[in-house]
Amino acid sequence: MFDSFKARFGQPEPESGLGPQALVPAREALQQFEQEVGTGRFADGWVSVCSSRELCADCGGWERYLPAGACLIASTAFGFLLWWADDAVWLIDTQHGQVMASDLSLSEALLRFAEPEFVEAFLHPELWHAWREQSGLPLATTAVLCPVPMLALGGSWPPKRWAQMTMPVYLSFTFQLFADQNRSAIQLHTQ
Repeated sequence: MFDSFKARFGQPEPESGLGPQALVPAREALQQFEQEVGTGRFADGWVSVCSSRELCADCGGWERYLPAGACLIASTAFGFLLWWADDAVWLIDTQHGQVMASDLSLSEALLRFAEPEFVEAFLHPELWHAWREQSGLPLATTAVLCPVPMLALGGSWPPKRWAQMTMPVYLSFTFQLFADQNRSAIQLHTQ
């Protein structure tokens, strides 16, 4: 079922997966994903599913826009987040301050990560490859890339430079940018 994900991102880094049970009560889709693909960091951290990056107790305020008990399941190096709550998928685009309730199943949402349109819109392959080539650094296990300056502060794609931030720091920083009344409010999209 998850062949397209595996074809695009390969195998997870050894011992980088926590397994779905570490984040959320067993879900058939996550168990099937773990059996077919594995969990952890893929493509040097470009994407991760049930890895230490998603094991984030402090969501910086974003949880206010999600149902109680929401669990972070997957993320990208650029802070696009897939959450699971109340048998529903929620997506957060931290770069643009958008929280979206989705009608996708968890399996469909994980497969969406491998679709060319999604990859271009949210995974930014040209930026990912440019950052890796320019920095020569690995992305830290629990980190995401933050453009400097942030888009909400007048930055643009591609940014002038990148900063690696741990997930809790990044989430707090981005939430504060959008929650501040002097800036664009967080956009909540529900079905």
